[in-house]
Amino acid sequence: MDEVCTTNPDTGKPYPYMFLAEPSSAIQSYCMAEYALTKLGAKTAATLYNPGNAFAKSQAAPFVQYMNENGGKVVSEQTFSWTDKDYSAQAIKIVAAKPDVVFVCDYLPQNVTSYDALRDAGFKGPIIGANTLSLPFATMVKNKVYDVYFLQNYDMLNPNVGNINELITKHMKETGTAAPAANVGFGWDAVQVLANAMRSAKNPTDGKEVAELLRKTDNVMLSSGSTITIDPATHRPNNMGMYIADYDEKLSLRIVDFIKVN
Repeated sequence: MDEVCTTNPDTGKPYPYMFLAEPSSAIQSYCMAEYALTKLGAKTAATLYNPGNAFAKSQAAPFVQYMNENGGKVVSEQTFSWTDKDYSAQAIKIVAAKPDVVFVCDYLPQNVTSYDALRDAGFKGPIIGANTLSLPFATMVKNKVYDVYFLQNYDMLNPNVGNINELITKHMKETGTAAPAANVGFGWDAVQVLANAMRSAKNPTDGKEVAELLRKTDNVMLSSGSTITIDPATHRPNNMGMYIADYDEKLSLRIVDFIKVN
């Protein structure tokens, strides 16, 4: 997901054998910021994340950038470390800044701590963030779950969209997993993109030829039921959006919107 995995941050040039088959971290965060601005009516925001977590850092910075450049304002940026167990001090500072929304984007355990710290500190507004706010998050926090909006790559529970629901259902049955995992779709999609290039190659074992064909990936069907086209300048998709989800009163995940940004 992180852009530095596909393009050299110093030169901006793509690495010849690195490709991404899902929206990048920046695109995901742009989508969430756009949703906050246009659908939630947010004018101000705060962030709470661990800068030592590459995943969180790659999502937080683009969110801040998009908010500040598109009519919003980030009024507080609070951080914690891997060893911190209590984020109450950071949460109190966030509440004092009076943001309309708070963006959290760490792994599941840290998101649980962040959410509870924010609610304990008195923040009553929307808490938004990465797909790591998905199930089983809602069953792990101590505070009431409300106004939680998060990114989803797929409409995972919809059997009428692509084959993602079929993959998720099979994975949960075979592994005994209690919650749907988007990673199942990530793996499937990456294989579809690679297989498409290898099928088109004169010699599918020729790495240079396959890499060149991957650069030309166009309209390859994914498990989401949508297609992917890869930008040869970045080796990342240029035509993909993100679903926005929340929880209903039974703490079941539901899709509420689909956002696509340039």
